[in-house]
Amino acid sequence: MIIGKSNSMVNFALIDGARVGAQMGDILALAPISLSLYRESALADVAPYVLCLAPDTKAHHDVVQTCWGCSSGVFLRSDANLEELSKHFRHFLLVKTEDGRKLYFRFYDPRVLRVFLPSCTAQQAIEFFGPVHFFLVEDEDPNRAIIFWLEKAQLRRDIVDLTKGELAARLPARESASAGEKAPNVIV
Repeated sequence: MIIGKSNSMVNFALIDGARVGAQMGDILALAPISLSLYRESALADVAPYVLCLAPDTKAHHDVVQTCWGCSSGVFLRSDANLEELSKHFRHFLLVKTEDGRKLYFRFYDPRVLRVFLPSCTAQQAIEFFGPVHFFLVEDEDPNRAIIFWLEKAQLRRDIVDLTKGELAARLPARESASAGEKAPNVIV
């Protein structure tokens, strides 16, 4: 699925090494500025990675094309640097159940993120977003994208039909979460 010129608004990806399998090496070669969210090198082949994507490059386009439509990652916009973003997301890798068990939380899987975010309280959403302006997540139908962002501490989402080429116009402005401006075509 081609996301088109809206790629320039997305500058990071969270890619699931376990989902892309053998393609992870190729993806890391396309986006060499990346960090594994797992510190253990034994898990490198299945680790989630934060990739820094230079806007409007062939590498950026190729990463999106490779990962979109196969539930292997989510895309986002942030002004944080790679280290800050990785540190932020590492905080969410392990969660504790009510009975005290620790489980891996696969928030970098679009099937998980698109269910998790709407279930968050306002405070949980603020904590999870941290330095992220918006998340761009594939829908169950890969011809549609879901954009999640915060507006006045409330989660907002917009579902965009990618076949109509409207994504770039529908992405929230970078300052919308902090300035409280309303993004176009909001679906709550």
